[in-house]
Amino acid sequence: MVIEEVERVARGFEEEPTSRQRRIDPPRDFAPSKLLGRREARKEKRATELDPGEASLELDLRGLTGDEAEATTVSALDAAVLAEQPYLRIIHGMGTGVVRERVRQVLQRDKRVKKFDYAPRPQGGVGVTIAEFA
Repeated sequence: MVIEEVERVARGFEEEPTSRQRRIDPPRDFAPSKLLGRREARKEKRATELDPGEASLELDLRGLTGDEAEATTVSALDAAVLAEQPYLRIIHGMGTGVVRERVRQVLQRDKRVKKFDYAPRPQGGVGVTIAEFA
């Protein structure tokens, strides 16, 4: 039984699916470019300038490049300061550390930031930086 299963998998499922398997066809109007378009639109929205009215206490940079993260962080800092927020919670993830380092460089250069540090471990640890404003 196991050998037959392995042989069937090795042939690339040339046979009809068994009763436990179902073939799932994508919807007729499915287009991968539609999904990519939405993802790119979200990315573009995050990377553009933020209005003070859109200021949030949290900024999510996961999935962005270092340059995109830097530009987005500067915009978010501007919006948060204009909205007179006490702090900004920046989610950069743990990944390779490129985004985390770029965020920390931006925060070090910005005179409006009183202090910044990683979040407590239960709140994200080294994957999140919290910046407090002067």
